[in-house]
Amino acid sequence: MSGKGLEAIENDEEFVKRVEKAKAEGSRVVVQFTAQWCGPCKAIGPVYESLSKQYSTGVFLKVDIDKCKHVSQSLGIRSIPTFHFYLGDTLVYTLKGADKTKLQESVKKLMESEKDVLEKIAAEGEAEHAEETFVEGDLQVLHDLKRCECLNDLPGSPFTNIFLENDERCTSDVDEQLLMTLAYKDPVTVKSIKFIAPDDGSGPKKVKLFVNFQTLGFSEAEDYPCTQEITLTPEDLKEDSKAIPVQTVKFLKTDTLTIFVYNNQGDLEQTSLTRLIVHGTKS
Repeated sequence: MSGKGLEAIENDEEFVKRVEKAKAEGSRVVVQFTAQWCGPCKAIGPVYESLSKQYSTGVFLKVDIDKCKHVSQSLGIRSIPTFHFYLGDTLVYTLKGADKTKLQESVKKLMESEKDVLEKIAAEGEAEHAEETFVEGDLQVLHDLKRCECLNDLPGSPFTNIFLENDERCTSDVDEQLLMTLAYKDPVTVKSIKFIAPDDGSGPKKVKLFVNFQTLGFSEAEDYPCTQEITLTPEDLKEDSKAIPVQTVKFLKTDTLTIFVYNNQGDLEQTSLTRLIVHGTKS
């Protein structure tokens, strides 16, 4: 790539596809996480744009955290502006804040260093990150976004909404069923699952859980023996209700967790879910 300058990423799916393309091309990628309301982001914006033109062989992305909420949360973006520096799809290092000099130095290092130097920096960073032990909590921070997916979610009310802390919802499309797959960067142990849904009969009722099924369609989900089956009540779906415990011994080395929503509380044509919290630990 050359001379394209900044690329604005409009949604979570576009970010994942762009990173996959960067991996295939072996590109050096800088990502700025920003928002329209962020003053420091606006201040550093012209500097970032200038760098994108100076280093025309690199890829420079601009990600609005309000448009790409799932990506931002999964990557642990807690403050903006934050810059991520990638070799392909491998994170080499990060930079937080609107420091002009540090940004220029960081971009220069990414664009001008030898590949093996960047790979060494990335490896050292992974080792440091591994020492930051994830003890226990919402496993969303460990999602492998490239492998997370949902079948039959309504385009205007997508699967990614259930990981946001607001009232947006995921709604099924052609019928009441949903087939959601959560994939993790490292094996995890699932301890409980919290479903939150509207109090209008559209919340999930019969749910089947499958561990480490790489490919699973609706017919297989209906017919195959599952790891655990859950029947939810309207009370279970309230925000202040307790999470549903799972049989932890069956979820000790979870790489993928597939959640099949078979029907809903009111036998309606569409199922809705506003929040999904999978609680657990690294295995």
